[in-house]
Amino acid sequence: MRILPVSVLLLSAAAMSACETTQDQATMSGFTSPSSTGRISGDLSGNPVVPIIDEDGDGFSFTAGSVSGEGLKAVAGLVAGTDVSFRPSVGSASYDGVYALTYVDDISLDNGYIRGERDATSGAITLTADFARGTLVSSNSPVTVNGKLDGRDLSGTVSYRGVNGQLDGLVGGDKTVGAFHGNNANLIYAGGFIAYRE
Repeated sequence: MRILPVSVLLLSAAAMSACETTQDQATMSGFTSPSSTGRISGDLSGNPVVPIIDEDGDGFSFTAGSVSGEGLKAVAGLVAGTDVSFRPSVGSASYDGVYALTYVDDISLDNGYIRGERDATSGAITLTADFARGTLVSSNSPVTVNGKLDGRDLSGTVSYRGVNGQLDGLVGGDKTVGAFHGNNANLIYAGGFIAYRE
């Protein structure tokens, strides 16, 4: 795995109908289904994609950019084949690892064009699972994770820079892998985490 270098790029979408589209309508995020190598296809396939994949082939991938005629969008998802071991039903566990995400901020809509600045960030994250209560929460990270467990499946919410988002992933006895995204009119983001049980 690698920590992301920071790179700033100016984005601009194709012309949009300024009289019918608001900035909020033109800022989007969502989940996607990357390939086992982290490739993301679809309307964002021309933008830089960042895969974070460990030696077992487990991980996540994400990207953000402009979608012609629609606006700015960020997506993330677990890479195909990602798996974790059996999840305990009692007790608790702490997982240490990394998060990584890309975001677009400084967004503006002017004369039918939407623009923003794309950047990336990554760092350490600690996640604590309470298997009996079915929860996974983060500490030590700018990404706040509030996860819910259903077997090995992980869902719930995240927050980054005050913008709430959605969480999807897996939690096992060995590791946890998650993907997330969120947006409002002024910020979109997508990314994930992979962390290993202490």
